[in-house]
Amino acid sequence: MKIIGAIAVMLSLIINVAYPQQSTVTSTPPGTQVNKQAYTQDDIEKLKKDNKILMLDFSAVWCQPCKEMAPIVDEIEKENPGKIKVVRIDYDVNRQLANNMYVYEIPYIQVYVDGKIWQNIVGMMPKDKIMELIPKQ
Repeated sequence: MKIIGAIAVMLSLIINVAYPQQSTVTSTPPGTQVNKQAYTQDDIEKLKKDNKILMLDFSAVWCQPCKEMAPIVDEIEKENPGKIKVVRIDYDVNRQLANNMYVYEIPYIQVYVDGKIWQNIVGMMPKDKIMELIPKQ
């Protein structure tokens, strides 16, 4: 396990050097919701504590697969009001948080149930498959 952790830290450093944090994008593609809020680990812990089911959606405005996943995440949020809390996290603004949470690829969705990690979803996935991975309320 220590080797995996060391490799993850090394990859994180390489990624940060090769792809330094990008500046804030001023234009937003139509249909893409962007949350430029910076989150801390404490913010995430509070969200996990305050919500039965929490979905963290790590994405970026320049990421085409993220743009394609955005309407799916929007639908999940709209169809489950009060049941699933969806928080969109801009990967560029929250690079350090993403690294701390071992998010190295986007789109990346983390699902928490009762404050505990339930599922990690990397890349594109249809809504019905995502919903199969989330416990029924």
